[in-house]
Amino acid sequence: MQCVSCGQGGLTGKFCTECGTRLPERRMTANRSSASSSRDVYQQQRVPSKRTSLANMPVGLSKPMTAKGSAIRGAMDDLADEVFDNGSSPVQPGDLASAQNRPCTARTYRAPVTCTAHGRGYECGPSNEAGDLFDTSDRNILCMDVQGDEVVVGGADHGLKVYNLKRKRETRTLYTKRYGHSDWVTSCQYLSDGRIVSGGQDGKLCLWARAGVRCTDLMGHTASISEVKCNDNDVIISSSYDRTLRIWSTAGLTGTLAGHKQPVMDFIWQHSTLVSGDRGGGVMAWDPESEACLGVLQAGTNTRRGQCSALGMADTAGGDNVVMAGDQSGSLRVWDLRQGPEAIFDSVLHPGGALTAITPTSMSSHIITAGADKRILVIDPRTLSPIHTITSHKDFIYSVETIANKIVSGDGMGWVLVHNADTGKCNYGLGSNKAAVRCIHPEPSRLVVSGDDGSMTSYDMS
Repeated sequence: MQCVSCGQGGLTGKFCTECGTRLPERRMTANRSSASSSRDVYQQQRVPSKRTSLANMPVGLSKPMTAKGSAIRGAMDDLADEVFDNGSSPVQPGDLASAQNRPCTARTYRAPVTCTAHGRGYECGPSNEAGDLFDTSDRNILCMDVQGDEVVVGGADHGLKVYNLKRKRETRTLYTKRYGHSDWVTSCQYLSDGRIVSGGQDGKLCLWARAGVRCTDLMGHTASISEVKCNDNDVIISSSYDRTLRIWSTAGLTGTLAGHKQPVMDFIWQHSTLVSGDRGGGVMAWDPESEACLGVLQAGTNTRRGQCSALGMADTAGGDNVVMAGDQSGSLRVWDLRQGPEAIFDSVLHPGGALTAITPTSMSSHIITAGADKRILVIDPRTLSPIHTITSHKDFIYSVETIANKIVSGDGMGWVLVHNADTGKCNYGLGSNKAAVRCIHPEPSRLVVSGDDGSMTSYDMS
């Protein structure tokens, strides 16, 4: 089995020995035909387990690194320094306290559109609980994006497929001998004009035309692509295992953000602030407009964090100043960029495993976190203390999205659950997948999910 995060092959256990990511499971656990009875299942009281509580397990990695292991890690880091040397000068962090005074570039780097209303389906379930099923591949789906009635998915079969959700049919397969990726597709997103940009483990970005199967290769990274995002002005930013983030126009490379000491696993980008996290747990803040590093956010006292597993950003009166990061120890760290690089909050919220998701509700009234401990926490953004602890899931939580005051989450058993963030109660559950649910896209009148069994399901939520 191959790890979907770092590409390590020949794995047999539940977790990747290289980066610690949980491996996909292909057991049949959720039957779509049983979705109608799912509300009763998830509204029942859970029976306490006789196994050791996750709260009593040691935080962080399973055992300390030996002297030999430390020597090997040092040698690997030195080799990576040599391989991924980009020739740039060492990063000079700026003054985070003055970040709020820099010119606003929201016209170019716009925040994502939030939704404060939704259809009746999010309250009591979709009209058709089986949904419209699309059998896209016999391999894992790793990424998905929706624009209007179109959805694009990419995954471990090296290709992408485009579907029309209204007509319920496939419209394009973005893979040929001449065009496309030669390895797993790890990220994809629509541009404002309908073109698609995708990134893969082959280290390149593909910019696909609105029609047909032709693409333009955007070359610049020297290792696998971990994430690709773009804005309404078709500015593209990508992160990579070569330790850099790169800024692109549709014509080619325009800038590079270098400074991480480990592969960049993820980043979040709103307005004129970008925050990135790496495999060593490091977090950095950037201004993509000027390509300047605003600061290296301090790690805190926990030295056994593992890789950065989730990032979040909250809007405040002064802009995008509150940054949140989760890691494999289950810790949540919070920074206020106006107060400098020291964390204002650092606590283990999900003991025994990774913190897998951080997202504010669309109305910014709550912060939602989820983890490998199968719990979802609804957090008060003023006190950073949990308001509700949700224990409805029975497996590792892979994906979380919010719409208005609803939390939509998917786990490793193929279940998608919808909770009310105000009450902490589960509205209902949907058996959407035969394996892990990796991608969720909620819209006011539609919910689209996909995952490791290679299928995608669209629900009418109007």
